[in-house]
Amino acid sequence: MKTDSGREHALYLPDFCTSRATLAIVLIGELTAFVLTLARQSPAVDFWTDLVRTSMFLLWIGLAGAALLCALRGPLNVRRAAAHEFVLIARPAANTGYSHHGGVVLGRLVTQGP
Repeated sequence: MKTDSGREHALYLPDFCTSRATLAIVLIGELTAFVLTLARQSPAVDFWTDLVRTSMFLLWIGLAGAALLCALRGPLNVRRAAAHEFVLIARPAANTGYSHHGGVVLGRLVTQGP
């Protein structure tokens, strides 16, 4: 997000909305599923069935998490701005002994939003 001064606000999460991130999640999930299936291979369980089951579970977890973080990227960026405002308010308050007031402000920001 660009500001008037041209600086970009950095969000500490990668952008999970891109195809590159999705490909990385799928590859990491598949490689992890393959290693886990090899590590617990037994004669009682078919290798391919176990691989498919493990792969589907890891892909479901990875892609659902990425979709959630992609959808929450905007609100998380807003919360980050609210946290910066809190630091500007709480630091002088804590220095002067009014840290309780800063805690109340933080609680309001977290529960009600900016």
